[in-house]
Amino acid sequence: MFAAEVPDVDQLARSLREDGVVIDVVMGSGESQDSHDRIAALVREVPFPVYVALVKTPEEIPNDDSIEARDLLVSSLHRSLGDGLYIVATDDGWISVTSWGLDADPDVLSGTARANVELIAKEAPELAAEHSPFPLVVEAEAQVRTAEDLIATAASPRSNYPLPPVLEQRDARELAERAITLENTAGFRPERTRVEVHASSRGLSVLVGCLTAVLVALLLGQSLRGWPTRRGPVRERPKMWPPTTPDPATERAEAVRLADQLAADVAATDWTAVRAHDVANRAVTARDVVGMLLASDDVADLIGAQVVARAGMKDLQRGVAGHGAPLRVCFFDPRHPSPCSSVYWPLGEGRVKVPGCAGCVRDATEDRGPRMLCLGEPEPRPYWEREDIWARTGYGTLTDTIAADVLHARSEHR
Repeated sequence: MFAAEVPDVDQLARSLREDGVVIDVVMGSGESQDSHDRIAALVREVPFPVYVALVKTPEEIPNDDSIEARDLLVSSLHRSLGDGLYIVATDDGWISVTSWGLDADPDVLSGTARANVELIAKEAPELAAEHSPFPLVVEAEAQVRTAEDLIATAASPRSNYPLPPVLEQRDARELAERAITLENTAGFRPERTRVEVHASSRGLSVLVGCLTAVLVALLLGQSLRGWPTRRGPVRERPKMWPPTTPDPATERAEAVRLADQLAADVAATDWTAVRAHDVANRAVTARDVVGMLLASDDVADLIGAQVVARAGMKDLQRGVAGHGAPLRVCFFDPRHPSPCSSVYWPLGEGRVKVPGCAGCVRDATEDRGPRMLCLGEPEPRPYWEREDIWARTGYGTLTDTIAADVLHARSEHR
C-alpha cells in the first residue's frame, strides 16, 4: 500500500491494526524496504502486540511542540489499537518507547531503551564524530529486537541507575555497522512521501515492493523510463533477445482462464473461516478489476489481468491462512515463473535491484539480456518504458495491492 500524503491518525491506526509497522520514506534513511524486512521478522516473534510507526506528524495533530505532538499521536493510536508496545517517532527525530497493559514501569522502559541506543552509539564513533543523526530505523530495530527483555526488565523493581542495556554486544555491533552504512549511502529522502511497510504481530507479513529507488516512480505517478538512481551511469544498452510482441488471443485466453479460477475460488470461500479479512477481501477487488481488464484490446491489459487474477488468488489463500507472502512476479516478464532472486538492472541513468525468475537473473548476471516483455508495433520496447499503470508498478513488483492500484489509476482518467 502506498500514499503520497501523510495519513491522518485514523488511517495510520487502520494500517497499524492490519500490518503492525508503518515507515515513512523520509524516516527510512533510504532503506525503508530493507528495514521492513528486518523489523518484520523480529515483530512476528514477539508474543505481545508491537506497533512501529516512524512517520511525519499527521496534520490534525498540533505540532507547536514536537515532543507533545509525538506523545499525543502515541496516545491517539493507543485509544484505537489497545494494549501493546508502541515504538513511535515523528518529525522531532526522537523515538518514543511506550507500553500499555504489559505491567512495565514507563521510566525503566524508556531508560533501558535509551541504554540500548547508547550501546550502539559506542560501537559507531564515526556517527558521533560527525554529529550525524542516528538512523531511526536502526533505533526502532534495536527496541523491537529486545522487546521481550525491555518489558521483562521494566516489569521488575529496579534500584540501579543508570539502567544497563538489554541489547547484546554483538547485536549492538551489527546495528552500529548498519547505522554507518545507512548514513554513508542514504540519498533518498523525498518530501512528504510515505511507503507503508508491513509486519503483523498476528503472523501476517506483507512484502510491499522491491527497491526504494524504483518506488518513487510509482509514488509520483511516473513510468520507470529515465528514472535516475544512485549506482552510477549506464554507458551501454544491455543486451536483449530479439523482441516479440505477445499474441492478444493467447493472452486473452489465459486471462479468461485465470479470471474464471479466481471467481470460482471467491465463490467457494467460507468467509467465516477467514483469518485476515482485509487481505482476503483484495481477492474480491481483484475479481472485479479483472472483469474490467478483459474488456480491453490492449495486450498489456490482458497480461495485467493475469497478474491481478493471480495476485487475487494468492491474497485469498493468505487471508484464509492468516499468513504468507503476497504474489511476486518476475520484473522482466510477469508471465515467467515466480522470482527466486534479484539482480541489478539498468533503468534510466543508473542501476536498480529488481526481482527476477531464475532464467532472467542468470541471463542478466552472465551479461545476456533477459527475455523481457516487449510491447508495441512496429518497434516493440520494454513494457516499463510505457506510460501506464503496468510501467508504474512493474506489473505488481512494486506493490502488493495491484488491483486497488489499477482501480485508482482508472478513476483518475475518467
